[in-house]
Amino acid sequence: MEFKYTFSDLYYAHKVDCPAPMGGELEINHVHTLYEMLYFVEGDAEFLIDGKKYTLIPGDVLITRPGSRHNVRILSPDRYERYVVNLSEYLVPSGIAAVFDSLEGRHNVGGTVIPSLFERFDEHAGRVGEDLVSVKMLFRCVLTEIIVYLCNACGAASEGALNVLKNDMALILDYINSNLEKPLNLSDICEKFHYSKSYICGEFSKRVGKSVMGYIRARKMLYADALLRSGMKAGEISEFLGFNDYSTFFRMYKKIMGRAPTEKET
Repeated sequence: MEFKYTFSDLYYAHKVDCPAPMGGELEINHVHTLYEMLYFVEGDAEFLIDGKKYTLIPGDVLITRPGSRHNVRILSPDRYERYVVNLSEYLVPSGIAAVFDSLEGRHNVGGTVIPSLFERFDEHAGRVGEDLVSVKMLFRCVLTEIIVYLCNACGAASEGALNVLKNDMALILDYINSNLEKPLNLSDICEKFHYSKSYICGEFSKRVGKSVMGYIRARKMLYADALLRSGMKAGEISEFLGFNDYSTFFRMYKKIMGRAPTEKET
């Protein structure tokens, strides 16, 4: 069955489309302040995350971090079916948050318990679909199960990188995320942590999947988006986040978020 539920920190949907014969993009290139998890059931499609292309096969789970630009391309008029979940970072259990964050990309979960967990969303929607309080509680329970099993099934490949990430790169990540209101730059980070630019750039990109400054810009704009939603004015946010001029903030926000800070999300 198809369904769609939208809450303040969660979005769940089971979607089925029959695209036009020419195929092409079904969803525009976009970016979220949430994690996105897409479970592919059937169809003929590609999924792109920050320009990296994945040709989908049934049983694939695509995980996208907050701030990563992504979209779907439909390659034929075949039936296209998928489950989509968007969730806030704080909904990921803290004990496995680093593992889950490392899973951006594609993972095939065919032959595991995970496909049956996605189907459980349908069962709950069919039984309590009009009771939104019950839907949210039940779906949260299933979502936690999915995240735990995903981390157990797919996280081992990232274990070596995570062990190091918990050390030097984790300290740098923590420093960036705790100082987003400052005018952060690579030289200051190198001086603070006593590493060369080449070491930080190479290791950060390899383990985090983004350049240092690309990560800083994305996190600042995600923070800016949250401040906008709280009612803060764009000009105030620009100054608060350490920008020397509003035009630089405006251009960066529009490039990363896909819309001007003065426009509402559609």
